[in-house]
Amino acid sequence: MTLSFPLVPTTQDYTVTVQTTSLLGNLLYENTRRTAFRKQPLQKTADGWLYSVSVLDFKQTETNGVAQLDADTAQLRSHLLIETDAAGGLLRVCNKAELRNQWQALEPKLLKKYRRSEQITPGMVAGIGQVLHGDGYLEDVLRRGYEYSSLFPPFYGQSYDEQPTQGRPRTIARFLGNLDLPLQTEIKRQAQVPADVAVGLAVEGKVDMEAYQEEAARQALRTMTDQYDLDTTLRSQHRESYEFDHQEALLHAAQFTIYGVQGVFMNKTLCMLQPAGS
Repeated sequence: MTLSFPLVPTTQDYTVTVQTTSLLGNLLYENTRRTAFRKQPLQKTADGWLYSVSVLDFKQTETNGVAQLDADTAQLRSHLLIETDAAGGLLRVCNKAELRNQWQALEPKLLKKYRRSEQITPGMVAGIGQVLHGDGYLEDVLRRGYEYSSLFPPFYGQSYDEQPTQGRPRTIARFLGNLDLPLQTEIKRQAQVPADVAVGLAVEGKVDMEAYQEEAARQALRTMTDQYDLDTTLRSQHRESYEFDHQEALLHAAQFTIYGVQGVFMNKTLCMLQPAGS
């Protein structure tokens, strides 16, 4: 069965919840982000559709360090104009000039606020501006993240059955320092779905060993632990699911990722997208 783009896409309100748990030695970090989005189609484009994506509400449980910096830059995500490709995936952000103007006013305030911070460096603040000014950097950050990859899953115009087919690559950004974790994915149609669901898709990701920087990861882990005979075998699991209603609009989505090296570190992320109010 082919998943076709809705004939008349409608405005949808979603709540996206991302729960993150990280363990490094004895240090535990936990945070839950909950964002209410409005995804409004504006017009058909040559490649796909142009959407207005507004943040109606944002809350998180962690209030220090990088999470605080994230909250301080929330205005940059309050309204994005996003164009999709034909499959429904995020193609480009169309109002970056507006975001750069906002950043020009915001950056001096952040540098002043964090000038004595031990956790937030001037380089971390400057890095946000580099993402906004770089060619395709912002789009890459959003695709790799959980919220916007759930809002814009690239599955339309393709046929699915119960036998897995190859999907698009997925990257888990900065899984270890500056190193990314590349994944190969397979997609299959779910055999049984609830009555209000027309199509359910299941995605499984496995580490792309050809692209995985195994030696760089090994050296980073052994340097981090000061153990040069350390077993650096990476264990990982990545799964996603998506449900589309009988108008073939996105109804629910979930993503789950866990990876780590035994005795060194672990990171677990669960993302859930559902209609607002459900």
